[in-house]
Amino acid sequence: MGLADTLLGNFSDYDSDTNIEVEEDIHNIDDIDDVDGDNINFIDVNNTTSSKKLHIQDLLTETDIDKIRNIRDYCPILSKLEKVEGKLNSFESEDGNVNNTVNVNDLLTETNQLITEIYKYLNTLVTFVKIGYNIVWIDLVNIVKNPIYYIKMIKNLQFDLTSFKAHQSNGDFDFLPKDQLLSLTISLNFILKSKNYTIPNAHNQELILEACDIILHINNIQQKFKTFITNRAEKIAPNMTALIGSTVTAQLLASLGLETLCSTPACNIPSIGKSVNNSHGFITQCDIVKDISHDFKKQAIRQVCSKLVMCARVDFANKQSYNSPNKNINNNNIIGLKWREEIKQRLDKQMLPPENTNIKPLAIPEDKKSKKRGGKRFKKMRDRMKMSEVEKAQNKMAFGEQEASRMDAFGEEIGLGMLGKNTVRGVENVRSSQLSKGAKEKIDSFTRKRRNSDNDNDEYSSKLAKLV
Repeated sequence: MGLADTLLGNFSDYDSDTNIEVEEDIHNIDDIDDVDGDNINFIDVNNTTSSKKLHIQDLLTETDIDKIRNIRDYCPILSKLEKVEGKLNSFESEDGNVNNTVNVNDLLTETNQLITEIYKYLNTLVTFVKIGYNIVWIDLVNIVKNPIYYIKMIKNLQFDLTSFKAHQSNGDFDFLPKDQLLSLTISLNFILKSKNYTIPNAHNQELILEACDIILHINNIQQKFKTFITNRAEKIAPNMTALIGSTVTAQLLASLGLETLCSTPACNIPSIGKSVNNSHGFITQCDIVKDISHDFKKQAIRQVCSKLVMCARVDFANKQSYNSPNKNINNNNIIGLKWREEIKQRLDKQMLPPENTNIKPLAIPEDKKSKKRGGKRFKKMRDRMKMSEVEKAQNKMAFGEQEASRMDAFGEEIGLGMLGKNTVRGVENVRSSQLSKGAKEKIDSFTRKRRNSDNDNDEYSSKLAKLV
């Protein structure tokens, strides 16, 4: 029996076993007599997919938009925001009286923690709207940089581009600057003439408009949170408020939150709050930076940011101790006031003009000859470096006579001065007179030794010749 027959035998055994099991299952089903069709629970496949927990990032990763039923299912933060918004509304009654049943510190903690999460949802939803609306008007996102203004434009205009002039005449776009409105008008005329746009289907239109509604709703709740935090910034971060003021503190807390601000490096603080329309961050609005001159503004920002992060950490530590069971809280602004005074004193010291120093007159010179170094070594060096007689003659000129000249290797004319009056023999005599006595003795001894060595070589060569 071969390998193929063995495998076929195994498969046949397996089929017989499965047939037995299927027959048993059929017999078991036949045993059920009184089955009411109304009581059978069928599984809805669509509901099984919707029971899965959805996240906001799934909007961007979903390949098929038709599978997205609505945007609200992807925003679980909405229930939290609406719950906290209800607490804010119940915190103050209609008459303006404070409702003491709501814990202020807990409410501040909740709003401060939700702000960081709000920015993540807003960025994701705006990106989703941009992806869907780019096929309608591709230049809109490049002209209107503010995301909230961009969403308001889409909400008012929707998908009818021809109604732009009607909305503009009604004042629906008054929140935009005039230069942006002009750019939008030019871009829209070009798109309508070229017909370079596509209207999405009804389902995609509903999703885009729903995302716009959710963005505007979240933005309104965020503005309420910012107003609430601004009014009570001193309770959340007393040291930060003492250092930079309540307005700037509220802006930073609304942007990052206290916990995120503690872990932010001081060099990143000046860029918080910058945008396309605003080239300065929130920190430039504090009084320490605003009241200082432009030359020292950079130093003031650096010092304030370094102390600001430390104040945020102190406030966060006090807040954590408040939430602990011991509740050993130090809810004062002593540290912030202390560091504020230190920064002011340091900046005042830097801005002080330089001290007036008395100009000292020069000392009266003494009528003494300058000391010159002597010695054999100095004399030898001076003899080597002294000007030759040829150079001395070249530097002299005869009065009323034209000097002789020559051309150097670069084609420049060089005057010879008195040197041209001397003969060649006179020049040689001058050159020979340059040698000192010591140099002449060395040259004579060298020539004498050379002659003696030549004579010895001649004697050895003559003796060798005789032997041969």
